Amino acid sequence: MTKDRWLLWVLVWFAFLLPGLAEAQVAPPNRVLAIYYFHREPYYIKKADGSVSGFLMDITARVHERAGIPFVFEELPAKRILGLLEQGAYAGGVGWFRNPEREKFALFSHSIYQDHPLRLVCRKSTAREFPANAKLADILAGPWSIGLVDGFSYGPWADGLLKERAPEAYRITGLPVQLFKMIQSGRIDYTLVAHEEAVHLIRSDPESCRDLAVFPLADAPPGNLRHLMYSRLVGQGLLDQVNQSLAAFQDTDEYRSLTSFELE
Repeated sequence: MTKDRWLLWVLVWFAFLLPGLAEAQVAPPNRVLAIYYFHREPYYIKKADGSVSGFLMDITARVHERAGIPFVFEELPAKRILGLLEQGAYAGGVGWFRNPEREKFALFSHSIYQDHPLRLVCRKSTAREFPANAKLADILAGPWSIGLVDGFSYGPWADGLLKERAPEAYRITGLPVQLFKMIQSGRIDYTLVAHEEAVHLIRSDPESCRDLAVFPLADAPPGNLRHLMYSRLVGQGLLDQVNQSLAAFQDTDEYRSLTSFELE
């Protein structure tokens, strides 16, 4: 075989081999996994002293600890998290929704939690005025005033109804807790909020929220499933460890306590 032919054969061989090597890349053993999050109570919380909490963070920590996977939490903006996972960082994210676009570059664990349906928060006296098994469309058509966080999505179902039936809603730039205060003062009658956020806010300040009710909506769809999302670099082996640990943890009293959002 001539030198030129030999060189051509080597180049062809590498052309077939390299894609397979790229697909087969694995993370180094004993490497610390970065788990990214962004602050949003009660799901993900960064405290003033730099420590983290939040029920989804606690679930994530327990699952990785039980699986023996070294990890560290790191706070980043949501868009930055997506970018790093798409680029192949040895990392994961907490509580993400699964969709076809993200499945192109990420691996997803089994569901770690399912959100409650969207709720309505109002004064207890106002809740008694609502019809039994009230639908959001019924309440929007009634005489009660609604307050909303401007620019915030309440999900496709609610956003469609709000656009059609609540064009004159009182809108603020701020947080749901500000709307709670407006309800208590009588400036508005109700607002919409994630069940978990409503319960967290009321538990955090029960005295000032004592007159508030978390009201269910008969037409609200089931909440979204949340997952741990990893870059493909972590590999199927680590994902299998996580899913096995998650299944065992979800059968514990600790998991049930972390995910209990009932008001007494």
